[in-house]
Amino acid sequence: MEGWLISITPVKRRYTKVSPPTKEQRSLVSALVAYGAGRKSIAQVLEISEDAMMAHYRHELETGDVKANMKVAERLFQAAMDGNVIAMTFWLRCRAGWRDVSKLEIEDVSRLSDSELLARAKGIVDITDMDEVNALASGKKSVSDKMLPKRQKR
Repeated sequence: MEGWLISITPVKRRYTKVSPPTKEQRSLVSALVAYGAGRKSIAQVLEISEDAMMAHYRHELETGDVKANMKVAERLFQAAMDGNVIAMTFWLRCRAGWRDVSKLEIEDVSRLSDSELLARAKGIVDITDMDEVNALASGKKSVSDKMLPKRQKR
C-alpha cells in the first residue's frame, strides 16, 4: 500500500455533566433498587452512565433493598402481632427455626401375642366383623374402606 497515508485520529470520549441529584431522583433510585431493577437499567432510566450513577447514588444503590426488606418485615411482624396465623407461622419458620416434623415410627410386632396385636389394631381400625378381621390376618383380604375410621380413609 505504497503511497497511502493512513491517519488514525483518537476518538474523544464525551462526558456529560451530571447535575447534583434531587430528592425525587434519590427516591426513584431507592425504589428501583427495592423493586429489583439492575444497575444498568437504573442508569438508563436516569440517562447517565453507570459510573456517574455510582458516584452520585452509591448510598441509594447500596441501601434500597435493605430498606424495602425492613418495610416488608415490619408489616409482616405487625400482621403476626394482629393475629394473622399465616404471618405468625411464616415468621416462626423463618426467624425462630420452626420446622414441620413428620416422624415415622416402625415397631417390631412379631413378638406380640394375638390378643396384644388385636388390642393395638382396635386403635387403628374399626373392628366390627371378626370374619373380616380373620380374613385380614390370614392375608386373604386387605383393609377395606369400611374398616377404616372416616378420618383415615384411603
